[in-house]
Amino acid sequence: MTSLYRYRRRDASLSDCLAAVAANAPLHGYCHSPRWTRFGACDGRGLLTFAGQESGAATAPLDQIYEARFFCDSGELRWLRDPESDGTGQGAWVSEVQGVPEGFESIDTLDGLTAMTGQIAIQHRAELPAPLRADPAAYVIREYIARAPGQAGQDGNCMVVEQRILRIAPWTGTESGHD
Repeated sequence: MTSLYRYRRRDASLSDCLAAVAANAPLHGYCHSPRWTRFGACDGRGLLTFAGQESGAATAPLDQIYEARFFCDSGELRWLRDPESDGTGQGAWVSEVQGVPEGFESIDTLDGLTAMTGQIAIQHRAELPAPLRADPAAYVIREYIARAPGQAGQDGNCMVVEQRILRIAPWTGTESGHD
């Protein structure tokens, strides 16, 4: 059985959220703006580099980003811009590793979960990071399954209560199973 720890940070910039969670491990992910989707990486100092750029050359206008997801094997950062703010929003860190990132608060823990890993094919309009540019790619995901609420759960039914991205990998269409 697996536990999933969930944390949030309000009124924070994407840069601040990245710096807080990237201290543990480099992250890879994507950002959406009204005009583009870009894949990128964030190093242990919170420095963001987009695919196809030199290290540390984040030239995309970060003030245009309205959603971002950055991930590694141990956790996933989700950030959503508040449309009425000057570039701040809400961040969420979801991880199997207990530990509150700086500036975040613990919200709840999901216990007694079964974890299953699989793939979802990537369909996007963004440039993928090397070496995935020439091959079909997929998000490697982990789904967390628990007993359904109410009578359905009493009858033995289960449901996916959370899902997070672990990494981007070449599409195999075969990776799945219990962790």
